[in-house]
Amino acid sequence: MTTQSQYQKDRAAFEASEQREKNLALFRKWLTEKHPEIKLNTAVENLFRDYMDFDGDSLTVEDFEFALGNLESMIYGREHIPTPEETKATLITKIVELTSKDGVSRGTTFKLAVSGGRTLQWSVPLLATWTVPQLTELLDEIVRKRTLVTQSSSELQQIVESARPNYGYPTLPKQIVRPGTVRAVDLNAEFIRRSNVYDLKKLIRLYGGQQVNARLAGKD
Repeated sequence: MTTQSQYQKDRAAFEASEQREKNLALFRKWLTEKHPEIKLNTAVENLFRDYMDFDGDSLTVEDFEFALGNLESMIYGREHIPTPEETKATLITKIVELTSKDGVSRGTTFKLAVSGGRTLQWSVPLLATWTVPQLTELLDEIVRKRTLVTQSSSELQQIVESARPNYGYPTLPKQIVRPGTVRAVDLNAEFIRRSNVYDLKKLIRLYGGQQVNARLAGKD
C-alpha cells in the first residue's frame, strides 16, 4: 500500500490553498459586479464555500450562477439597487420639492459644472431628458443656494467656496473630540454652523470641502 510522503501532503495543501484563493477572488468579483443587490459578507461567502469546493478545480462564473440558483432562498438581506430611471425620478422629485411654490416648480437658471460651466435654463419637462450626473449637479446647486440664503455667514460661504471632490480624504466622522476636551460631540450641521473660521478651515483641510458641505446640508 502506497502512502503519501510529507512532501506530497504539503504540496497538495499548498496547491489547494492557491486554488482556494483564486476561486475566492473570482467569486468576490462576480458577486460584486453581477449581483450588487447581494451584500458581500462572511455569511454569504461561507454559504457558497460550504456548498462548493473552493479547494478543488478552478471555478467559473457559470459555476457561481448555478450555485446561486440553488442557494437563492437561503440568502437574506438583499438590497434593491435603483435603476437609472428610478434614480432620475427620485432626483427630479427632490428638485421639484425644493423649488416649488404652491405645488408648481418654476424653471431657474443655474451654472452646471457638468455642462462645461455654461448657463442652462431648466424646466420640469426638460429634466426628464437630463442624465443622472446633470440632475445630481443641479440638485447640489439648489441645496447650496438654499443653504446660503438661510445661512449667510462668512463661515458657510467659506465652506461652499472651498468644496472640492472628495478624492483622497478620509471619511468625515459622525463625532469629534474638540481640543482640550475628553468627550466626543456630534459633528453635525449645528456643530459646523457654530464653528469659527479656523475650525471650519481645519475640517475642510482634513476631510475636504465636499464632505463638510454635504454634512452641513444634511445629505449624509
